[in-house]
Amino acid sequence: MTAKLLKYDFKSTGRILLPLFGALLAIALLLGISLGAQGNANHINYTFNWITQISMILYIVLIAAVGIITLVMLLYQGFYKSTLGSEGYFRLTLPVSIGQHLASKTINAGIWFILASVVGFLSVMFAMLPSFGMADFLDGMRRLAAEFAANDIARREILHYGAQILLLVLGGGVAFILKAFASITVGNEWSAHPLLGGLLAFIVFSILEGILETLIPGDLQFANATYFDNAQMHSFLWFVLAIVVVEAVIYYAITWFMLDRRLNLQ
Repeated sequence: MTAKLLKYDFKSTGRILLPLFGALLAIALLLGISLGAQGNANHINYTFNWITQISMILYIVLIAAVGIITLVMLLYQGFYKSTLGSEGYFRLTLPVSIGQHLASKTINAGIWFILASVVGFLSVMFAMLPSFGMADFLDGMRRLAAEFAANDIARREILHYGAQILLLVLGGGVAFILKAFASITVGNEWSAHPLLGGLLAFIVFSILEGILETLIPGDLQFANATYFDNAQMHSFLWFVLAIVVVEAVIYYAITWFMLDRRLNLQ
């Protein structure tokens, strides 16, 4: 049943976000082509200059729109409205546990968080590559790959750091999503102003996070260090990841409790 809920959530979110992502990539490609054409021209081309300026403005607007609309779709439309709003009356009468509903929302938000990050990275590549030249880029990648293959120690370290950073980004994204979900459910207790209550709850959670993290002995130990070798840095990154996982579990538990025991549909 979780898979069916996830399929519905994914389609509902995708109707808005997929066209937006496509528009961002298209504008980024247009910007890259116009920048590349200007760089290769022997004289100022006012047509390309005009296209570049318009494309740059549209690209900046769309980058901001992708970030804002993704958050709105995942948090307001994808969670608040469909769980605590009018749609919640239907969804929560289905023979599905609160845990399955929450798992569907979290996985859906995580997937779109990853897709938004990938689209953002690709848009930067599309905008930059034509200016540098594809041949130069591919040549640089081949040389980097050759150096990577020749140095076994460097390769292991890069892969280790890469895996840790990837896990931190994914874990941090999921923890942020669950923190937002917990804030929304707590704020929903203030029935007169649930969204304002959610914002205040988010601020309180953030302050508590900062206070508690300074009290962790391991965190203090790493904060006072003046030098990290690779082994210490890996230990530090695993330590940070452990904190992120604990925070995600706590926010999941808060959200589950509020939905299961103190549900107040608007």
